[in-house]
Amino acid sequence: MADIGQTDQILITGRLAYGWDGTNAYPVLVDSARHLQIDIVSGTLNGALPAGTAVIGGVMPPIVEVIHHPFGKGSLISGGDQTSAGTTTASTVMVAVEAVTINQPANYTLYEIEMGLMGQTNASATTAATKYAWQASDAGTAWQALCADQTASTASTAYVDTLNMSGRFAPAGSFLGAGSTFVVRMVIEAADTTITAGGKTKASSYIVCRYRR
Repeated sequence: MADIGQTDQILITGRLAYGWDGTNAYPVLVDSARHLQIDIVSGTLNGALPAGTAVIGGVMPPIVEVIHHPFGKGSLISGGDQTSAGTTTASTVMVAVEAVTINQPANYTLYEIEMGLMGQTNASATTAATKYAWQASDAGTAWQALCADQTASTASTAYVDTLNMSGRFAPAGSFLGAGSTFVVRMVIEAADTTITAGGKTKASSYIVCRYRR
């Protein structure tokens, strides 16, 4: 039997209090009318967890962290970097390399998002390098820059790694993260009209979403 601790305690520390039925622990909540409530899971977390996934104790936790590795998926490789298919463009306006949709859990609020985004670029000639950037959108139409536009450090005809654009992003503009989904993409453009730019996303990229109830 699980250790349920001493009974008849009064806790005013801000910690969650749980009721124990002999099998599961359920968080005890208080609504705005000061009525006690027991919060029990019903349904799934809207794609953030697969249908049928068991939640520990049968309870939706107050904080959820979901780690995504959505880019560059495909056949497994024996070594090196797994990447998306290459995208090329001669345009001097940004075009998408790969865009992925992130599903968000129902009844939770996104309070922090952490990213580590990497890709590869090349150019058809060494006269100019490829420019690239990462963007996000709530609706997949208007795009919010996640970083400043970057220029590949080397004008190479072979694919070379981009910088790892990483950190915690404060949602703003066209990416507030308040809907049921959001979209993240890598974009590239030719630095000038003398080259055709190429880009790939890397499977080592990650997006960590942290939610609270």
